[in-house]
Amino acid sequence: MTASASNSQASPESTTDAPFARRARLSAWASFALAVVFVALGIGWAVMARPTAAPSSVEVVEQADAADPTLLKEEVGKLRFHRPVRVVVWFRTGDYADKLNEETLKWARSNPDMNLLSPDGRKWADGTFILTVSVESNEVTGSGQVGTYFGEDVRVESGDGHDREKKIQQAGSDAFKRMDWTEGAVQVTRAAADLMARPWYKTPLLALIIPGIFVVAFALNGAGTLLLRKGFVMAAGKFDSTTVGVNDRVTAAQEIPDVGLGEKIRATAGEVLRIYDDSLSQRTALNSFAWPVISPVNGRMTSRLKDFAGNVDTIVDATHMLQNAIVLYNRDSSWEQIWTEEINETGRALRGFADPRLANRVGVQRAEEFKRFGAAGEAELEDIRRSGIEGGGENIVQCLDRIADLRKRLSAQTQELQARGTAYAGGAGRYISKAIDKEQSRANGASRSITGYYDRPYFSTPTAFMIGYVNGQHNYQRAQQSSSSSSGSSTGYGSSGGGFSGSGSSSRF
Repeated sequence: MTASASNSQASPESTTDAPFARRARLSAWASFALAVVFVALGIGWAVMARPTAAPSSVEVVEQADAADPTLLKEEVGKLRFHRPVRVVVWFRTGDYADKLNEETLKWARSNPDMNLLSPDGRKWADGTFILTVSVESNEVTGSGQVGTYFGEDVRVESGDGHDREKKIQQAGSDAFKRMDWTEGAVQVTRAAADLMARPWYKTPLLALIIPGIFVVAFALNGAGTLLLRKGFVMAAGKFDSTTVGVNDRVTAAQEIPDVGLGEKIRATAGEVLRIYDDSLSQRTALNSFAWPVISPVNGRMTSRLKDFAGNVDTIVDATHMLQNAIVLYNRDSSWEQIWTEEINETGRALRGFADPRLANRVGVQRAEEFKRFGAAGEAELEDIRRSGIEGGGENIVQCLDRIADLRKRLSAQTQELQARGTAYAGGAGRYISKAIDKEQSRANGASRSITGYYDRPYFSTPTAFMIGYVNGQHNYQRAQQSSSSSSGSSTGYGSSGGGFSGSGSSSRF
């Protein structure tokens, strides 16, 4: 017996006012506060990243009788760019077969007084944005092409420039289709204004994503810290309530005969004392952490908390088993109820062999053999039940040994059932086996019998097999699906370009 085990009173350190709980709450709110700070920084950064320069000029060449040049100039003039940009909008009447990039270049070359090309004629003029709208149909539904072209100093940057150009062009698609040509041109120019000549420090990556990363990181850290606090409070509360009277309980368990399963029960009682001492040390260590280091990313701290919570669960589980064993051995007032529950748990497992669905998994003949095993096991279990009621404490220990042996044989039968049932499952076999193991583990974890406490690592039941089999089939079916799609835009200026390599592209709407 250790000195610490004799303390059977709840410690004030286990309440929500314990040092760890208080400091974890402070750490969480500090993280939330930092998340708010970065939200504000992100908003401020996004506001400062907005374009603020008016266009240097707006020129509209309307040759399709579709848009309102005066309104278009007025609306485009209200837009803001990252730097002053000359905006040239050309509306033309076109055909479906037109190659808009080539047509726009021909138009620029045939109007040298507009100065749309660079001095060497191989690029678009610096500081210029050209929007070409080729109107093919202006009745019922608008259709045609839209092209966007950029001077080298204001071109859309990055490796996915063509994708961005297509997004710019698509910004006006809805308006063009409803034949609102003026609004469509404004929408395309607005989309271009946000991207042209944009400084690196105004990119969404910096203005939104980076602050957003910090916001998410601090928010998750705060939420995670509150979960750590909750886990500590729950574990500490269970520890104190479960270990009240632990000294007396362990002493009583040492009176159980030191044979068979009784030997294991006595060993478990000694192990509870060791874990109790470890848990006290772990809680003290947790309460020593300063609030700035209480975080889910602190591996040393989370490891200690995980060990503490795991020890508490072990103590709770073992204490429940010890209490039942003590009551059975001493024939205390509720011993018959505990004995009945002990018998019934194994009885339910044996009755699973009578499930008519087993024939669909292993065949009718083998299913009948499993059914006969279950019936024989139930008869044996009934004999054990009567023997336990008639005998004394030492007889109960012998009966528990008999139940443990029956459960071992039951598990062996179930393992054979699983092997036969999954042998012809094909590609679903891996999913089924995994689901069966998961269900067996869940069912064993819910066991509260004395014998179930000791055979959890290997105990298997036909009921868990059937549930896992069905779940595994469903998991396999859900894993069988996939899809994908993609599209692009038109670039280049054809053979008539003569080496022209200005930035720009076109697409249909």
